[in-house]
Amino acid sequence: MLRKAGVPLLIVSAGITNLIRQFLEPVDVPWDSTAIYANEVFFDEDGVAKSHGPVVSSYNKATTYRANPEFFKRHEGRDLVICLGDGITDMDAAKEIPSAVTLRVGIAREGRFEEYRDSGAFDVLVDFSSAEESLHIVTALLRSLVVDEHGVAREKTQTLRDAGDTKSSQT
Repeated sequence: MLRKAGVPLLIVSAGITNLIRQFLEPVDVPWDSTAIYANEVFFDEDGVAKSHGPVVSSYNKATTYRANPEFFKRHEGRDLVICLGDGITDMDAAKEIPSAVTLRVGIAREGRFEEYRDSGAFDVLVDFSSAEESLHIVTALLRSLVVDEHGVAREKTQTLRDAGDTKSSQT
């Protein structure tokens, strides 16, 4: 869906880049327009970890925009940012990104729905009581923002209008 609509993807995680890539290997990720901002581990020829890149944690995700200038330069002119995460601090990743519309989508982990709702951190909140059901909701939301009912990529202005309409809803 993202590839067909020409949507770039920046994955921001306090996890490990190498593992994220392995996890996404079987998925049709548009790698030519995807970047990962996470903790990179470098291995020697024997497979032993020898060093790591800059540390990404829940406390510094707000540096996403400054830490990824090439990604944002390549995708300059985009007016919609969709920030999707399962933690309140995940929304910090979109803080400095210039956009006309930022849609903050939260996936509330088990037993945390009320806390997440009351935090005010999210525009849309999905209860993660069922992983499969929750992912269907998120996929439907993304699909409605990036493609029309015929599966054709939406025009930028149409996407912004639809994002503005979706922004006020909570699930």
